[in-house]
Amino acid sequence: MNKICDRWIGSKITGKVSKRKIKLLFGARQTGKSTLLKKISDSSTVLINLQDRPERLLYERNPDELIKRLRAIKGRKKILIDEIQKVPQLLGDIQLLYDENPGKFDFILSGSSARKLRGASANLLPGRAHQYKIFPVITSEMDSIKESSVLCLKNVNVKQKFPGQSIEDIILYGTLPGIMLEARHSKGKTLETYAELYLEEEIRREALVKDIGHFSNFLELAAIESGNIMNLTGISQQSGVPVSTLKT
Repeated sequence: MNKICDRWIGSKITGKVSKRKIKLLFGARQTGKSTLLKKISDSSTVLINLQDRPERLLYERNPDELIKRLRAIKGRKKILIDEIQKVPQLLGDIQLLYDENPGKFDFILSGSSARKLRGASANLLPGRAHQYKIFPVITSEMDSIKESSVLCLKNVNVKQKFPGQSIEDIILYGTLPGIMLEARHSKGKTLETYAELYLEEEIRREALVKDIGHFSNFLELAAIESGNIMNLTGISQQSGVPVSTLKT
């Protein structure tokens, strides 16, 4: 389905509070960062997608490419850069351009997490940037919560909403935007693949845990215990993860 729904955070990013600042948008995989950037772009926007391999290589092989490209632009321009953590050295160039021409460029940058950028000793633009986080779909971004009296946030300006979901579907499948718009019969497999990729790319590759097997067991048990009073001792015994680790 090609339906592009509105996100509450979109109005915050484009609002007056951060108008003169560089905007950093962080969020987990599949929470809608790339879709949001496309939603707030227009025909005059410069959109740089670093997930696209040829475009990423262009900036990796030519360190001055971004500076040359943007210095040639006349007038104020919106610059959207997706997956900035792929080429973190661009942040230094963005700071230079921002300082050279205050107000000329409206930078909005997206990335999976500030942690990855800090790990790469990247410049997080102190004093020049406002950080925003995008999460899975919230109740105010849905048409309704079927069979529910859950209160929505007030004063949320969202015109094109996501389809209403039953409480059962929200508990079973969550509210990642793409999965919400999928046919029900495929949601389970998509979530399974999502979890596998998360373990492989976010946990194993970055060596965030020493024993991926125990961590995988913990994730499954944590999902089963969702909504219950947490018994850390029981989960520790079943997963093999020390209680001290679970507490952190």
